[in-house]
Amino acid sequence: MENIKLMLFELEKKFKIKDLGDVSHLLSMEIKYVPGQSLSISQRGYIGRVLERFKMADCKAMPTPQAKGNFPLPGDPDREAVCVNIDPDVDYQCIVGSLQYLVSCSRPDIASAVRTLGKFLTCYKSKKQPIMTDDTCSAEFVAASECSNMIMCTHHLCEELKLQRTTQTILYEDNQAAIKVIGEVSSGYKVRSVDLKFHKIRDFVERKVFRVEYCPSEDNVADIFTKPLGPQQFAKLCQSLNVLPVSDNE
Repeated sequence: MENIKLMLFELEKKFKIKDLGDVSHLLSMEIKYVPGQSLSISQRGYIGRVLERFKMADCKAMPTPQAKGNFPLPGDPDREAVCVNIDPDVDYQCIVGSLQYLVSCSRPDIASAVRTLGKFLTCYKSKKQPIMTDDTCSAEFVAASECSNMIMCTHHLCEELKLQRTTQTILYEDNQAAIKVIGEVSSGYKVRSVDLKFHKIRDFVERKVFRVEYCPSEDNVADIFTKPLGPQQFAKLCQSLNVLPVSDNE
């Protein structure tokens, strides 16, 4: 709080500012702060406006944002594709963008469903895996290596901002075989066919830049961002993310 007051004091020297007190509404977010206890963000008003705008105000609520399982695609000989009729007056890109804003601000739990609508854009460098892998272990190894790049970018950003990291970064992995290969000193028989550039993760681990730990699939919070889940698992991971229902009297 003292730092905030100091910042406001310095800003007042250069600009004419007005202190409006604690924020309660900002950029379609409803913010509730209880000093020393909690900070919550909700967007009920924004969600209501989005539903009205895209003619979904009377839609039926569902327990999860996406049905568990794979959607049949056009051309699939075994299953009939799901066709969705979109009102010609509705801009599809605006639907995805409006939902993505929810994901960014207060609803990370709908990330997987929204990325399905937007064709899986997780970050600006998102792309399909560039190489063919023989098994799950190799695929997980490649994914972990790509994740190590993001970890290093975050480390460099912290250094630029002069933020000290007090604990070692942990990369959680739910594939035991991939963890074993990453920690092996030898070449790792299972991933010998994987491009050499993906093996740098083993160097990072050996130099203790970060460490890899096992996370059981049922506790893997990342699953809520990447795949459709059943109601029980979805509710469990929402709680892990502190994404909780807002009571009607708040």
